[in-house]
Amino acid sequence: MLHFVLTRINQKWIYRDLHEDYLNYRIDLFLETCHMSLSKQTSSNFKHILICSPTLPEKIMNRMYSISNTELFLYDNPTQSQVPGECFAKLFNDRYLSGYSGVLCTTSLDSDDMIPIDYVEKVSKISEEIKKDANFPILLRSTGFFTLGSDFFNSVSYDRTPPFFSLLEKNRYNTSVITGHRSIHKKAKDILDINSPQIMLKHSANNYMSPRGKKPFKKNVNIDLRKYGIEEEHLFLFLNKKLSNTFKNREEGIRKNRRKNNLKFKDMVRNSK
Repeated sequence: MLHFVLTRINQKWIYRDLHEDYLNYRIDLFLETCHMSLSKQTSSNFKHILICSPTLPEKIMNRMYSISNTELFLYDNPTQSQVPGECFAKLFNDRYLSGYSGVLCTTSLDSDDMIPIDYVEKVSKISEEIKKDANFPILLRSTGFFTLGSDFFNSVSYDRTPPFFSLLEKNRYNTSVITGHRSIHKKAKDILDINSPQIMLKHSANNYMSPRGKKPFKKNVNIDLRKYGIEEEHLFLFLNKKLSNTFKNREEGIRKNRRKNNLKFKDMVRNSK
């Protein structure tokens, strides 16, 4: 089995102006969360692919290339005439899967989310137990997730498919990124639950990611972060550091554009069908 963890980070959409301070902050946040939990995995049977824009500033690009145990996949969102999922899958297939006919696993993981350190080990075991004539693609669905931040609540609704999941495929490489969660669920021929809950950060509740947030970032769930490879004290020092109002206002503007982008993205997918 080939296992790829796919993480989108610093993707520059055509109507977003990503400044260097924002880009650097996203890298810092990634290193404290997602990258940390993957670097502590009990199994090394995976490759971590960072999907980022090819038009980032040179300093940012050099920094991203220097991140250990990762590989950059330069990719911007396609034009209106292209189907997002198919476009990415073709490029991915050409680069990594030419001539490969075995089982492929792609895990979708956001750049600021964390997974248990035994996740890759569990996926490898599941893959070994799956029969050759299994009905692919198979969705590996996490049993749940935690939202870390003050004023805790799970504010996001996921229709049957959680925010973090994997897709097992054979000779059909859709990949579990770009395509929406519901689409992945519909394409899956079988669903297997895996006891590996992720940790998400609730950005809107804290003071550094949104001007609306006024409370410090606190540990609001009873969970041992060491099981995720995270140094708790160091993480919360980082999450609560003060940033300028200029930075916070810029982040708020980016998030508003992101909401607009989600609508544009849905229209693009709808019109391509």
